[in-house]
Amino acid sequence: DDSSSLIAVNSMCTHQGCSVEWKSEDNQFQCPCHGSAFSPDGSLASGPATKPLDTFEVKVEENLVLIKSA
Repeated sequence: DDSSSLIAVNSMCTHQGCSVEWKSEDNQFQCPCHGSAFSPDGSLASGPATKPLDTFEVKVEENLVLIKSA
């Protein structure tokens, strides 16, 4: 209900570019290639990555979620 709590993250791991996967049982994004993990807001939970996931501006307009990618 609160659109200000929405966040969009880039699914590309900042370590070597593999696609991260959402693991609901661990409440985090995990990289299947080298084991990096990221919190729901994209912040780094564990490496080998050293940077968080990139995030994008999000807004809701007329029941649509819009993501600004550039």
